[in-house]
Amino acid sequence: MGQIFETVSALSASPDPIDVIVVGGGAAACMAALEAAPACVLLICDGSETASHWSKGGIAAAIASNDSAAAHTEDTIAAGAGFAHEDVVQYLTEEAPELIADLVALGVQFDRDETGAIELGREGRHRFSRILTSGGDSFGKELMRVLWQAVLDQPHITILSPARVYDLVLEGRAVVGVMCEDMQGGYGHIYASRGVVLATGGLGQLYAHTTNPNGACGLGLAMAAKAG
Repeated sequence: MGQIFETVSALSASPDPIDVIVVGGGAAACMAALEAAPACVLLICDGSETASHWSKGGIAAAIASNDSAAAHTEDTIAAGAGFAHEDVVQYLTEEAPELIADLVALGVQFDRDETGAIELGREGRHRFSRILTSGGDSFGKELMRVLWQAVLDQPHITILSPARVYDLVLEGRAVVGVMCEDMQGGYGHIYASRGVVLATGGLGQLYAHTTNPNGACGLGLAMAAKAG
């Protein structure tokens, strides 16, 4: 392997070692990189559009005065028709209001009514109005505008793009880095880190028909499975 791989210290211009490598360019990747502060982060993405950019509709949170996380949990469990994991649903619904406050603080522009309050819609099995939108039907675009700018503004994050991670580096059963190629044909770079977060999206492109973007080909899931 030493013949074909160039071992590179990610952030070679910096004396700080890489704490976390985040692979992906959507909302999950951006939030992981932001939340890792003050750890030194290398964010690796191919620069293509993500499912987060394409996301339509809105985001649900129990922020109305007559609503509650408990009611949101009950409605979601009912809508799940037996397929939802109750502990996961409860966690998400309880954390949602605080997350909305964080997104507002970051600069996400939610649609507002004539009084200036965040406008809430109602969908599906929701008993209360709790759908927040942006630009009518462009929440994902607005979310990624804000998150990507926040990533660019953070000194603890270095971005490597366009580049593609194609395998994980293991020491025993521990993941200690990634192998990647840049999109100009540079192949076999190894970046070492104390931890790796795979936020590469789904695998819709494995099917003949999908609404997923081209990058959703399951590569992150395949790398994780290969690594055990």
